[in-house]
Amino acid sequence: MNYSLNSGTSSQQLLKQWMITISLLLPLTYYIVYYYFHGTILFNLHYEEVNSKSTIILSLLISIYRSLITINLLLFLTFLNIKVWDRFSIGYKSIFKLNEYYYNSFDLVLSTLSAVVFFVFLVLITLSQKLLNWSDQYKGNLQMRLKTTTWIWILCISVILYNKAIRKVIGMSILDMIRIPIQSVSFLSFWVADQMCSLSLFIKDLNYVLCFTASLFTVGGASLTSCHDQMHTLTPMFFSTPLLLRMAQCLRVYYDTRHLSHLFNMLKYFISLITVLIPHHKPIWIPLATISTLYSFYWDIVKDWGLGNPKSINPFLRDTLIFHDKNFYYFSIVSNLIMRFGWTVPILLQKSGNEFNHDILYIYLLIMEVFRRNQWNFIRLEYEVITRNKTVI
Repeated sequence: MNYSLNSGTSSQQLLKQWMITISLLLPLTYYIVYYYFHGTILFNLHYEEVNSKSTIILSLLISIYRSLITINLLLFLTFLNIKVWDRFSIGYKSIFKLNEYYYNSFDLVLSTLSAVVFFVFLVLITLSQKLLNWSDQYKGNLQMRLKTTTWIWILCISVILYNKAIRKVIGMSILDMIRIPIQSVSFLSFWVADQMCSLSLFIKDLNYVLCFTASLFTVGGASLTSCHDQMHTLTPMFFSTPLLLRMAQCLRVYYDTRHLSHLFNMLKYFISLITVLIPHHKPIWIPLATISTLYSFYWDIVKDWGLGNPKSINPFLRDTLIFHDKNFYYFSIVSNLIMRFGWTVPILLQKSGNEFNHDILYIYLLIMEVFRRNQWNFIRLEYEVITRNKTVI
């Protein structure tokens, strides 16, 4: 099967730029998050030095910043996914069953939204730096700053949800996931559920900020405290729900096809679920997290990407490569493993005796996971096209 390129040279350059970006941006992001944010008085403040309400406000501010960073990155990288799929003639619209009327210029929509939201975010960061003066007077205005930041967050979300195409994708995906017991699983619904597995922390941040947004219309600070306590209580639910959805989808697909591989796929999510629910300080957690990571890595490479065949004409890849550049696949395999072991960063920092704020460090870990998932998207859809064409032939 021959796969044509719209623009061969520029397409290969796009993949090379991606590899360079990942190689340089992730270490740079770690440096910025660990040294810059921790060096900033706002985030380096010891919580015991402020009252409990200030602690809650700081925690919420970090959640707002983290969710804004994630939104910007998601928009940009989704636009990049679409750009690469278009360049290599990978029909994502037919695979996702997207209506051409709404999604004919979907990449243009995403690029425009990325620019708008990124501009708003830059304005927010600039204003924050201008106001970043931890005098006694500034501490007194902390809650006012939180409300201002929240309204900017609401503006960003409103700009995104204003687009009809994005609303329809979200709506279709939610409906498909709700109907799992009574209908077959669509490619779009399992795709979105997989994205959610990578965005559990973002989902938690989103709910935290939405809870506080509702409290803006109430009197007093009780709602703010209530939101903070509620988020800590519901954290296991936010991290486990996407995994439970994928397990239910795997069971449904097994019911429809009777292929045992779907039960082994469900086992992957079950192990991840156990890892989420077991406290991190338990001795069993690190071995279990390692098993979960290696199992998920194997599934990414062999099952989701169809790679890892030592007898292929392309060693340890597969015979058919739409992206052609072997280095891109080798790079994706190695970087996928490295990024999957991102959870070891807090452990290594703790072992080395470095002080760090978990909420801040999770900014970096979330960014790394978004990059990993975006890279997974490239090859997963490519392999889906190859599999479907083989089935037709």
